[in-house]
Amino acid sequence: GVLRTRVLDDPADPAIPPLRILMHGTTIHGAQIAAPILSRQPLTYYNPRTALGEAILAGLSTGDTSSLALIGLGAGSTACLLRPDDQLTIFEIDPAVVFMATSGQHFRFVPTCAPDAGILLGDGRLLLAREPAGQFDLLIIDAFGSDTIPFHLATREAFRLYTEKLTANGVILMHISNRFIDLEPVVSRLAV
Repeated sequence: GVLRTRVLDDPADPAIPPLRILMHGTTIHGAQIAAPILSRQPLTYYNPRTALGEAILAGLSTGDTSSLALIGLGAGSTACLLRPDDQLTIFEIDPAVVFMATSGQHFRFVPTCAPDAGILLGDGRLLLAREPAGQFDLLIIDAFGSDTIPFHLATREAFRLYTEKLTANGVILMHISNRFIDLEPVVSRLAV
């Protein structure tokens, strides 16, 4: 799909700050309120009060600091769930997504909340394979869209790789919502 940013605002009411939305085809891959006081607040799936946001916060709270790996960047809102000493490594295949999420021209989550994040451009599974074993406390796989399903990220071999890269108490989170395919049975069979 086409990658684009939509800006929603109400010129008639300047008290309502603009909302930026990252669209990839028909899928929303993140949103951010443009007002500085609210710009660090993750929205959509990654809001701290959603199941995914709560799971990320729980995964990051297992120690004083955590190391998080993210396959699929989106708007970068996950960065604002980190604590100051947590480390973030991002694996993203699309250079346009990296630009939109990190340049500060479209979204400011990564530049504001995790400016030192490591960003590796390419296929997340192949790049993750090069990382040391036992490195990550939390691994989030969020590279699925409504019209693109990278199935090589949801295989037995992929899950063995993910497990190898986790610390002893590490957690894998896979965002599987999709309009067309029910990924839950596939992933639940692999996670056992």
